[in-house]
Amino acid sequence: MTDQEALERALARWKAAFGQYSALKSAAEAAVVRWEWTDGTRYSPLPFYFKRHPGRARPLKAPPASKSQRTEYGLDEQKRPRVRRLYNYQEKAFETFFCYDANPVEIVKFSPRPHIPLGVEQVYYEQDRVVWYAMFGLNGYAPLYSRKARRGPDALLDWLGYNGRLQTAECYRYDGERLATIDSYHERPGASPFRIEERFCYDEAGRLARIEGHYENGWTRTVYRRRVRGQSFKSIREATTNKLVEAVIERLRAEAITDTLCCIELAYRTVTNHFPPYIMLGPQGRRQALLDSGDPDARFWVFTPGMYDQSLWLEITDPATLQLCQQMEQEIQMGQRWETATDILRDVAAALTRHDWSGILDVTPDFVVFAIDHEMDDLVEALSASVSQEQIAAWQAKGWL
Repeated sequence: MTDQEALERALARWKAAFGQYSALKSAAEAAVVRWEWTDGTRYSPLPFYFKRHPGRARPLKAPPASKSQRTEYGLDEQKRPRVRRLYNYQEKAFETFFCYDANPVEIVKFSPRPHIPLGVEQVYYEQDRVVWYAMFGLNGYAPLYSRKARRGPDALLDWLGYNGRLQTAECYRYDGERLATIDSYHERPGASPFRIEERFCYDEAGRLARIEGHYENGWTRTVYRRRVRGQSFKSIREATTNKLVEAVIERLRAEAITDTLCCIELAYRTVTNHFPPYIMLGPQGRRQALLDSGDPDARFWVFTPGMYDQSLWLEITDPATLQLCQQMEQEIQMGQRWETATDILRDVAAALTRHDWSGILDVTPDFVVFAIDHEMDDLVEALSASVSQEQIAAWQAKGWL
């Protein structure tokens, strides 16, 4: 099989799933012997799935008071998922049905009523081992999708275009009994098609030690790394915090910035990627120009230094720092420790605010470094992690907060 053949089969199965909601639902629910609530994804037929995509959800001890953002699994006698119901904020269910009756195993996801197919996954086996995986899915869902689908799957597909869908094909290769590599092809909105080779490395006892992702553009990242003897979450956290402080200082030193800075934002995205954050520079000249503009809303942009000017963005590229950050990200994702990740970045920001920048940067008396995800975090709370309440009050008195 080739990537293209696998993708064509998944696409054909997605088209065939239109009108099959009731039949698939009846067959899947008939096999369920137990129901289980979780706060996310808990099951996958793919080997090492939760090492490659950390963050396996735990079962809830009791049904939740609200179904919003919760997942309900129906399991069969072999403890395999047959039904998955993911509830949105309105407590409407996106239902997925698992079929194990043939090779490939098929996983079909439907929208809430009128139940149009949102995606299909196919898992191919040889000698009880996964050898191919293919996925076709729509990019999100809106009620307009359902209206467009009334003219059939081809019309919906044409309307969505390249950026309205997602496709993945994975080839699993083995060295004896061990999974050696996964070669994958991906199509994603906003990006050109790309390939990744994931290499699986084992220790002398045959235990998985790490997974390395090698991209066709030459970039490499550590997908998974098992803790070495003596490592703990605490020690990894401390090492990452110290290394990030050091890396930001060295990155700014190398940049030889001549502008006076009033702030630096460490920008991240909650859940998707915390480490390393972007370094966004806030020149004092830009702040003063905003305040002198006469725009009554200008003060709201004082603490958004790089939002509209990517020339003010710096990236950390030091390999040693990136390696630690990848391991820290893995630990955060596996434990779903989002608040801890925020605390780490705010500790880094506070240390950088207190740092003596003599000989590296020219900074204002009220210079601050703060860590924030603007979509999720409160600005005052983020700033308060780095400066005193007196400074916060002074900025508020000026109308900047």
